[in-house]
Amino acid sequence: MRRLMLDLLVREFRVVLWKELLDLSRDYRTIIAVVVLPLVSLPSLALLAGFLAASQSVSVAVIIEDEKAFDIAERLSKMVEERAGRLGVHVNVTVTKGSEVTQADVRITIPRGFHGNLTRLDGQAVVVISKLVGSPASDIVYRAVLEALYDISVDVVNERIGRLASIANLTVNPNSLRNPILVSTGYHLAGGAPAEEVQAEVAATAKILQFSLFFVAYPAIVFMSDAIVGERERRTIEKLLVAPISRGGILAGKMVAATILGLLAALADSIALLAFFYLALGALKISLTVALAWTLSSLMTITVTVAIATIIASRSETVRSAQVMSSIVVMIAMAIYFSALIVDLTKLPSWISLALQLIPFTHSALVVQWASLGDLNGILRHLAILALYQLALSYISIRTFNSERLILIR
Repeated sequence: MRRLMLDLLVREFRVVLWKELLDLSRDYRTIIAVVVLPLVSLPSLALLAGFLAASQSVSVAVIIEDEKAFDIAERLSKMVEERAGRLGVHVNVTVTKGSEVTQADVRITIPRGFHGNLTRLDGQAVVVISKLVGSPASDIVYRAVLEALYDISVDVVNERIGRLASIANLTVNPNSLRNPILVSTGYHLAGGAPAEEVQAEVAATAKILQFSLFFVAYPAIVFMSDAIVGERERRTIEKLLVAPISRGGILAGKMVAATILGLLAALADSIALLAFFYLALGALKISLTVALAWTLSSLMTITVTVAIATIIASRSETVRSAQVMSSIVVMIAMAIYFSALIVDLTKLPSWISLALQLIPFTHSALVVQWASLGDLNGILRHLAILALYQLALSYISIRTFNSERLILIR
């Protein structure tokens, strides 16, 4: 008997799932919006931003008030062009005398007395830099100017050390005098074990994947709102409810269809987000453990979100009201995942950590974070908590899915 009931439930589930997937396949706008559009828009945005940044042209004027400083000015000009080019900004450098009035995005003034102060053992030369207000490209060139001046300063210091050593009749290493302390940087895991640089790069990529979990929630909420309230507005829910299909079979089919859509959207959004950061920042590293943890976390986050959306949709009068109420869930998810991008969720005070862990989305972010640190216990612990949330919310969603209420609610 139990076997027959299970077979019946499976057949009902297949019927509803096929119906939902068929409806979804006909709604090509939804497929484009949640799957194709992110794959195209985010990488295109990164390429466009890179193209526009590389197309920037900044004018730089090196104004010489000290006639003896022309050699330094020429050297500085070449160094600024080289460094700004590496930072993706094309510069036009003009070297002028102080008496000439010039308009430029970045102005570098070498005042009188510069050469004399630079060549004295205890002299301190001054360079005046002025940059255009509100110009990001000028800010980049300004950093290039500072780097160039630092390199010139190092050469001057080395030359001064050589002169002093010659006076004292000593043989010294200028680099040792300038940098008496050398810093060697390494990495370690939470347990204290040493880590490689690649593990740090994987952890950085995991931060992006944590943020990408935000894109898991929204498509599932939209689909579940339409699958329940939308069907009532289109007056097709009555035909489904009077069909020889149990309430559990109807709900299971709709929830699985929403989960499939959510997974497709999550995969598309995450690939697009990684492509965006790769094109904008350079190479990203990901490990098999992090990829598997993200996949499991995404799947469970979708099912939790679908259950929450079902509870909301079952008590909403219109699709719009369901989506407005669900937007609260989306905002909470955004807050958690954006925080995970810039904050270490494992280093918060205990009272804040406990409060955040009352929210299921926190656990999906922590699954990915512990995976990046290679902590299997942390991964399993938060996956288990997510599973408990999933079971509890799915049970509540089934209990609140009332066919009479869906028909009579106005």
